[in-house]
Amino acid sequence: MERAFQELLRRGYKPDLVLFNSMLSIFAKNRMYENAHETFNLIRFSGLQPDLVTYNSLMDMYARVGECWKAEEILKGL
Repeated sequence: MERAFQELLRRGYKPDLVLFNSMLSIFAKNRMYENAHETFNLIRFSGLQPDLVTYNSLMDMYARVGECWKAEEILKGL
């Protein structure tokens, strides 16, 4: 996934929120905690606004890794 993303950047493609959310969802479902956080930071760094799909993926990841309190914090912040 990371190589594919780097290739898109190399070819001049500017990632949109749909691409970032797809990556975040994949990382969350595979419990790739660090990659998910890096992707979330890229979303904000790119000037994009996270949406409900973004936050749902993060909450799913936190629930999968047993950090339900973090998922609850996100939910309360919406």
